Amino acid sequence: MSICLNIAPFVGVLISSPVIVSTAAARQRKEKNMKNVKMSITDNKLLIEVDLSQSFGLSSSGKSITVASTEGNKPVPGSEEIKIGLNVYKPNK
Repeated sequence: MSICLNIAPFVGVLISSPVIVSTAAARQRKEKNMKNVKMSITDNKLLIEVDLSQSFGLSSSGKSITVASTEGNKPVPGSEEIKIGLNVYKPNK
């Protein structure tokens, strides 16, 4: 937890009271959980499992239906320097 103070350009002039900011809570709001994606490493190969029977509703454009998503780039388990971004979708008929 950190404390932020808003201070005017003049030394010693406080223009608002202290605001407590939880950096863990802020980070948690930014992080999104993956939808219907499981990753594992076997024999130095990345295995990705997606249940094709699931769906998570329409995309923002309404043109497709989301089946699975990493919700942005995520680190590969055991190889944090390697990232993956995955979207699995089908057309909205």
